[in-house]
Amino acid sequence: IQDSGIPFTFLKLTMIMDTIPRYANNGKPFIIGKQPHRWRWIHTSDIGRMASAAFSNVNARNKKLTLLGNSGCTFAEAVDQYLRATGQEGKPTRSKPYWVANLLALVVGKELRYAISIFRYFDQHPEEGDPSEAYELLGKPEVSLEHYFEESI
Repeated sequence: IQDSGIPFTFLKLTMIMDTIPRYANNGKPFIIGKQPHRWRWIHTSDIGRMASAAFSNVNARNKKLTLLGNSGCTFAEAVDQYLRATGQEGKPTRSKPYWVANLLALVVGKELRYAISIFRYFDQHPEEGDPSEAYELLGKPEVSLEHYFEESI
């Protein structure tokens, strides 16, 4: 795409907070691996607003911009905060070891095997990138995790 001569803007994302309820799993949290890294979760409404701004801003043309949320926490911390905010608080979120997840995948199937590969990637690769240029050109994210959790109630 870069070499085609067609104008582009690549938006490189971090974790999307709208996925947290999936990990909360109706009060039975499910994450795989240690997941030690802190992620600056971003909301889809911020991604949409910033993507729209990129289309109308000639200064964003032909750039790779990193979009990160405004506060960071691990998978387990995000899920625990969500469960508290939605009144599903119970035991703290614990990670399932990969060997347990692989055994479950024998029953559940390819969807879980795919999730395992994603979790393994996140386990080994911390968040990367500097969002300062994106913030300057497209504005900063507006939705905090706290706001998202309040709205989830």
